Amino acid sequence: MKDDAITYPLSKNLTYNQTNIEINASYRLLTNAQAFIGYSYSQHSGDVQYIPQLFAGKTNTVLVGLNVGF
Repeated sequence: MKDDAITYPLSKNLTYNQTNIEINASYRLLTNAQAFIGYSYSQHSGDVQYIPQLFAGKTNTVLVGLNVGF
C-alpha cells in the first residue's frame, strides 16, 4: 500500500487559489489624527463559487482615509 501523502502532489488536487499583495502607509498628523493610504491586488482562480462574484478574478483596491480620535 502506497502512502498517498508522500507520492501524491498537493497541487494536483488544487481547486481554488487566492493571491493577495498589499501595501499600506500612514502618517501621524497630530496626537489624535492619522492619515493613511493603501493598495491591494487580489487574484482568485479555480472554484470561485463560494465567494462573491465581485471578488472573482483580478481586483485592485485603493484605500485612502483619515483617523481622528483615540
